Amino acid sequence: MQDRAKAIVVFGAGAVGCSVAGWIHERYPHVALFARGEQAEAIRARGLVLAMQGEPPPAAPLRIPVIEDLSQQPAPAIVVIAVKNYDLRAAAQAVKAAYDDRPLIIGLQNGVENQRILPLYFSKIVFGVVCFNAWIESPGVVGAEKRGPILFGTLNGDPELAARMREAVEIFKLGLNADVAQSFQDTVHAKLILNLTNSIMTLSGHRFREIGNLRILKKITLGALHEGIEIVQAAGYKEAPIPGAPRWRIIKLAGMLPDFVSDRVFRAFLAAMGLNSMAQDILVRRKTVTEIDSLDGYFVEMANRNGLRVPIIRAMHRLGKERFTRPDFAPLDVEELWQAIQKGS
Repeated sequence: MQDRAKAIVVFGAGAVGCSVAGWIHERYPHVALFARGEQAEAIRARGLVLAMQGEPPPAAPLRIPVIEDLSQQPAPAIVVIAVKNYDLRAAAQAVKAAYDDRPLIIGLQNGVENQRILPLYFSKIVFGVVCFNAWIESPGVVGAEKRGPILFGTLNGDPELAARMREAVEIFKLGLNADVAQSFQDTVHAKLILNLTNSIMTLSGHRFREIGNLRILKKITLGALHEGIEIVQAAGYKEAPIPGAPRWRIIKLAGMLPDFVSDRVFRAFLAAMGLNSMAQDILVRRKTVTEIDSLDGYFVEMANRNGLRVPIIRAMHRLGKERFTRPDFAPLDVEELWQAIQKGS
């Protein structure tokens, strides 16, 4: 049994949960991964393989403890909830039933929905903005582009919670790049702008089919990012740096460059872009539930409150809600996407 005063449970064995649990466990052995099904069986039998993009495979799998019942790790100090927004309420209920309100809760979800859900169940909550891409290659094998960063914050200035957050960040730093965000809500919304590409790349089938017209995909992508910046600024949020991401002025300038320059930059952008979490859900796992409302839908809500048209984000949200629920979803040609945008504008 692990030391309860030090124990961490990572709830969720998706790409982010496995990556975080594995990286920390390499240097901090008091970590257990809550997992079930095929993923749990593979990790328990063969260990967890964390493959870093561009690096040789690890010499040996990580032997990380896997639990399928939260009672197997009583009263941990920290519970990291690393499920998607659509599974968050059920996860929070399970953690609350097992541990009540004792542990520090760390939520690692895209967007702001976790800020609405987790406080319904817990009083000591830290939120993390995940700024790296990870994916499941096969059961027990997870790929990642880099070790973080994750930027952390809280919803209030409670000094005791801030102190516990800093302690947790120091543990995270043992295995990955982690820090406290200078302005947490600005950081959340700056990352959300980048998440607008999730629906675009999923709808167009990036990495699953040849893109027929790169210039149209570029126009849609840059247009959505411009609209996202406009919405976020109208809502009162300011730019916050996201490691590895272009600054807002660069995004704005990109649309003014000649095509022969911007085409080259956009091709490099696509080449460096991994398979986003929405595409993994829809195109790999063939799920019919996604975070489209938590991401694009949230921008539509903010745009409505501020009287903004934003035709590209509205079209991507509408198409995602219509198409992603189909078990036989197939990516659309970018010409189709562009026609849908023009039809709705």
